Amino acid sequence: MIPILGAIAAGPMAAWSDLTWLSSPTEADERVAAYLSRGRRQSSQTGTTDAEDGASVALVQYSAPDAEGLVEFLDAPGVLGAYPDAVAWRVVGDSMAPRYVEGDVLIISPSCPAEPGAPCVARLKDSVGPTVKLYTPTGRRIHLQPVNTAERPLTLKASDLAWAFRVLWRVRLDQ
Repeated sequence: MIPILGAIAAGPMAAWSDLTWLSSPTEADERVAAYLSRGRRQSSQTGTTDAEDGASVALVQYSAPDAEGLVEFLDAPGVLGAYPDAVAWRVVGDSMAPRYVEGDVLIISPSCPAEPGAPCVARLKDSVGPTVKLYTPTGRRIHLQPVNTAERPLTLKASDLAWAFRVLWRVRLDQ
């Protein structure tokens, strides 16, 4: 099972101060690390990915959190076969609309670094939660560009980026 580690900002970074599920700037990193070698679980609600093969994905929700405080997982055997260290984040906000909309779930792998011009999930060293943007490195600077032109791009020193991983799949759950 792929753990949904929490919400990911697709909007203003200031929104992270309102989230209570993350207690420190490194908790997002700790959640990724905690799941790199976890076992798999059972499934329920289905959705589709934007992968070329249209692979089916099931959402698994538990009524009580597991030991790490999580209650949502994706049952996606095809994804895990290719990326056994895959983790997921739920989109909050509209900076990447219409490409990614609020509620979409993005699957990443810590073994797949961000690629120039591609969507990525990134965490800045001084921010609590990650964000999703288009990734463009230029020398010693990183540009994180939203798709929604109403939102401002982020430009930062490469040294201010904690990590950035390429978005592998988007899951839009059936309502």
